Amino acid sequence: MKKIVAIITALTVGSSLFATDANLSKSYDPFKEMHNMQQYMLKMHEEMDKMFSDFHQKMRMDNHFGDFEPFKHNLFDMKPAVDLEDKGDFYEIKANIPGADNQKINVTTKDGMLKIEANTQRSSNEKGDKFLKQERYMGSYTRILSLPDDVDESSLKTNYKDGVLTVTISKKGKKV
Repeated sequence: MKKIVAIITALTVGSSLFATDANLSKSYDPFKEMHNMQQYMLKMHEEMDKMFSDFHQKMRMDNHFGDFEPFKHNLFDMKPAVDLEDKGDFYEIKANIPGADNQKINVTTKDGMLKIEANTQRSSNEKGDKFLKQERYMGSYTRILSLPDDVDESSLKTNYKDGVLTVTISKKGKKV
């Protein structure tokens, strides 16, 4: 008798599960789920990039890691924050590059890509100077951006003032 009750209970619960699954399958859209997963993965990728970038920057600033071999060769380049704005006849890109020497900033375009490279270094490091804390970034900045399809790469102009690099690029057939 107990076995029969157990079987009937199992069948009753099982059939209610199938009914629930049938209702779910009517509203389930696998493509919507894949899109949601893709958005989630992109967000996670961005967060991981930021986390590793922040970690490497903090390591560079920590006196205990000052002699860490990769930092001597600038393998961990800092990516400057940028804004890309459509100004009508041209595009304007602004990049934060504090402490850079105007002569040591290199901006190039090739095949629809914009590359910004800059170096910063300590202004003076007298023998015997010992930093108790050093948080200002010293090293190289590198940033590569995809440009819109309608840019005229030959019209590139740059201006560096107060730690901000401004790059203007005309649209094809337009003059700045």
